Amino acid sequence: MVRVAALLLLAGSVIAAPVPKDFIPKQDPVAGTTWKGDGICGPTVYTFEKDGKLTYSYGQSCWRNGTWKLEGDKLTWEVNLRYAEFSGTVKGGVISGSATNVAGGSWTLTYKKDPDAKHPKEPSEQVFPRNGR
Repeated sequence: MVRVAALLLLAGSVIAAPVPKDFIPKQDPVAGTTWKGDGICGPTVYTFEKDGKLTYSYGQSCWRNGTWKLEGDKLTWEVNLRYAEFSGTVKGGVISGSATNVAGGSWTLTYKKDPDAKHPKEPSEQVFPRNGR
């Protein structure tokens, strides 16, 4: 009887033991979230969809022709057949980094997580190919 009680006590303490941090999977701070900031074309809303697609809108335009990837805290994205590309970091509720486009433009961008930000309409998946692409 004492052994059974001891085993039950031991089993209960094992079940209630905290999980070491190394075994807790890190949450993706970007997938399924919406962010707002000044983009390449002015104030922009970005939605990083769970399937790796990027939806973005500015003015009355809305597009879903980009992709994104997160490795650790490093975030990269591209839009419109790599017409524009971004590389930066995610820390807390802020994404910051730099973007370039094939026309030679370059920008420093900062976005803040904004669950209330909305796109003005359903996104178009149209891409605009360039010569040689």
